[in-house]
Amino acid sequence: MLSNSNTPSLVMEYINKVMICIKNIGLKEDGSGGGRPTATSIISAVGTETINFNEEFKLVGKTEEYLDTILIESCKVLKQLMNESFVEYGKKSRVNWVLENKSAQITLLISLLQWVVNVEKAFSNLKSNKNAMSECSNLCQKQLEDLIKLVQGKLDKPVRTKIMCMITLDTHGRDIVIKLDEEKVQSMDGFQWQAQLKA
Repeated sequence: MLSNSNTPSLVMEYINKVMICIKNIGLKEDGSGGGRPTATSIISAVGTETINFNEEFKLVGKTEEYLDTILIESCKVLKQLMNESFVEYGKKSRVNWVLENKSAQITLLISLLQWVVNVEKAFSNLKSNKNAMSECSNLCQKQLEDLIKLVQGKLDKPVRTKIMCMITLDTHGRDIVIKLDEEKVQSMDGFQWQAQLKA
């Protein structure tokens, strides 16, 4: 990598050894022939996802300098997409949100975050509504059924793969909520819930 620092396109052949789950960086070559290329996007190593940077930037300086810039810009665009996705989740039906969300990894992450929000809201409501956890379980079941109906229709392969992963996660989430309800766990501090949370 270091011996090719002046030729970023050759360095990018090894990017997956430096940055996890990134297959490549989309590059736009300098039209003058000899100038440094411009980074345009992240190309995921999982599936066929491409995420465009908010602003394209030239790969200038030493290898470690432009790799650092790629890392910073990747974090920025992913954080922005996560924030937008989280906001959009509350504005659309979940089915439309899943279909319209471009990044599978962000879709799965926000879906899991929302599941935690729903379960913790159920815990908060238990004092005034003894059926709050059961209602959360019913919501999980409904969301799962909606996804199952989606995969019974015609979908392109990347969307189908994303939804199949969501079905797996939703099934696991539903089973956890059913168990919390059956065991009458009353608090977020309960071991049965705390054991499910990942650091």
